[in-house]
Amino acid sequence: MRPGDGHGIWDPNGMPFWGTAMKTRAASADDAAEMGRVLREIIDHNGRQRPSDVDFVMGRYIADPTSIRCTVAIDEAGNVVGFQSLKKAVAGNPYDTPEGWGIIGTHISPKVHRQGVGKLLFAATREAALQAG
Repeated sequence: MRPGDGHGIWDPNGMPFWGTAMKTRAASADDAAEMGRVLREIIDHNGRQRPSDVDFVMGRYIADPTSIRCTVAIDEAGNVVGFQSLKKAVAGNPYDTPEGWGIIGTHISPKVHRQGVGKLLFAATREAALQAG
């Protein structure tokens, strides 16, 4: 495995990051339940209430028509441990982001905080944004 091959987490010097073998891929409908679990773990950790059911995950992240890409981070056991969505801002979006800009939402299980999951997800999101123009 090498940096940029889609496998593992790498530091800026190309060294494996804490030996973690996580990878990313595009989210699919099959991931919705596990993505909801990640949201519930975040809710349990910070107390901020938000929807986390499969229908919410599908509509907000996976099947949203403004979505450019939703990426999941998968651990060695094949479990979703985080995800990041990239959307194109449209007029009247709930974040008041200027139309045409990107909106990024990052959701990582507290169980894997500070293990490079966000860095791994952002690399995939950055690539998707570059490809989208």
